[in-house]
Amino acid sequence: MGSVNSIPVISQFKSFLQAISGQIEAAKRTQLDFIHECPVVSQITSFIQACQGNLAAATATQMRFLANLSHVADALPVVGFLKGLVHAILGDMDSMIASFKAQGRTAGCIVGGLAGMFSGPLGAYAGGVLGGLSVDALYSLIEGELHGIFASLPSLLFLNKKNNDFAGAVVDFVFGLAADALAGCNAAGFANGIRIRNLGNRHHGHPSQYSHGKFVSPFTPMDHNVGLAHEAGEHVHAPHSHHDHSDTESEADVASDYDDYEPIFPVRVEKTKAFSVAAGGNNAVKRRPRHAHAD
Repeated sequence: MGSVNSIPVISQFKSFLQAISGQIEAAKRTQLDFIHECPVVSQITSFIQACQGNLAAATATQMRFLANLSHVADALPVVGFLKGLVHAILGDMDSMIASFKAQGRTAGCIVGGLAGMFSGPLGAYAGGVLGGLSVDALYSLIEGELHGIFASLPSLLFLNKKNNDFAGAVVDFVFGLAADALAGCNAAGFANGIRIRNLGNRHHGHPSQYSHGKFVSPFTPMDHNVGLAHEAGEHVHAPHSHHDHSDTESEADVASDYDDYEPIFPVRVEKTKAFSVAAGGNNAVKRRPRHAHAD
C-alpha cells in the first residue's frame, strides 16, 4: 500500500492534526511527502524544479513518485505477484520479497473478507481488518519488529520519548484499518457478484434481476429476495421458484411462495414493470413462460 501522505485531502488533514498538536516538523514532512509523491502534484513539482535548473531535484522527485507507485502496485491482487516475478527474473531479490510480502497481506484481507461475507457486509469489513492484522502480526513476529498497522502502536501508546507523533499515528492507524476493511468488502462483493451471475444464468435471467450492487447472503435463497421486494410492493423480475404456477395467478399467491424463508440481509431492488396486470382483474399477475427470453 502506498503512503498515506500521498493521498489528497487525507494528507492535508493529517498535516493539520500534526500542526495543532505541536508536531510542526512532522506536519512539514507530511506535506513534503505529498508534493513529491502524489500523482500529478509530483509532476508539477518536478516541472517547477526543472524550470529552475535543478534537474537533480526534479529527477529525485520523480524517483520518489515511482517508488510510492511501486508500493501501490505491490499491494494490488495479482499485479503485485507478477511484479515480484519480474523482479526475480531481473535478479532484484529485495524488490521481489517486498512485492510478495505485500501480496501476502492483500491475500490476508481477501481471505478474511470472503470468510466474513457469510455474516453480511459488516462481516466482510471485519474479516478484511482481521485478515490484515493477522498478516501484520505474523510478519512482526518473523522480522522481530512492528510491521504494517502495528508500526503505529509506539506513537499511539506514547512510547516514543522524543517527538511522539500521536496525531500522525492516529491517521495512519485509522486509514490502514479502513483500507483493509474495504479490501475485504470488495473481495466479498466480487465473489458475491459471481454467485449472482451464476444464479441468473441458472434461472435464464439477467443478473440485474437479482441484485443491484448489494450483497446477497450465500445462505439466502434467491427466490426469497424477490419475494421480500414483492411483499413490500416492489415489482421486480422474479426468478422461477420450485413451485409450479398457473399462467395467471394473484399477487398473494406469488408472495406466499416466499413465506418459508428467513432473510439473512435484504437487497435493494429496482422498481420495474416485470409483472403486468392481466385483463381479468387488478389483482391478477401475468407470469412469463418458464423459459422465455427477452427479445
